[in-house]
Amino acid sequence: MDELHLIKQDQTQLSAMVGSLRVLSDYIRETHFKRLMNQVMRMQADQNLKSLAVLSQYPQEGRSFFVASMAIAYAKFLDSNVLILDTTDQTRRRSVFFESIHREGEERDDGSFALSRGSIDIMTTKSREMGELDCADFQLKRFINEVSPRYDLVIVDTCALSTAARENIDPLIAGRSVEASILLTSPRSHSREVVELVKSECERFDVRLLGVAYNEGGRR
Repeated sequence: MDELHLIKQDQTQLSAMVGSLRVLSDYIRETHFKRLMNQVMRMQADQNLKSLAVLSQYPQEGRSFFVASMAIAYAKFLDSNVLILDTTDQTRRRSVFFESIHREGEERDDGSFALSRGSIDIMTTKSREMGELDCADFQLKRFINEVSPRYDLVIVDTCALSTAARENIDPLIAGRSVEASILLTSPRSHSREVVELVKSECERFDVRLLGVAYNEGGRR
């Protein structure tokens, strides 16, 4: 009975990952996303940015979905080699969107996810060993600088600003460790008051905001 349950659970997870990859592949063809990515890609190329972070004020605003969509868009449309750097709590299950990319990449010898001539790697910033959590925040910038030469772009996923805790790398430190950040908002956080609050925090911690993106769905 337990074995049957595990098989069924594995099949459910596999179906979810296959479905997630299909959703991502369809989403990057949406007109509004292509227009947004055209702006991001132009600014990234003009300013020669090698690393970006995605920030949001609240949980479940679609950060991981947006990061995964960006990575696939760069790999597919620009044949870029992209690294997704997951700085969220590693003791929890990874985003199903990251898992779908990771599982697809398992078919390749190097473990990356291939689209056209581009590829996507996914790395986490800390293990579950408690001794590594205390210094992860302060080693992030050095780590990004070390891996950047291998990629066209490093995209950093962060925890929500409002839920920053010791189990995660601080999102403002993550934002400060990259060259620029994108603020993702949703119907919950799109008010002028919230956006100005985040902008003020970013300025205080020397986090450079490239712009604000709006996720109408709120969560993915």
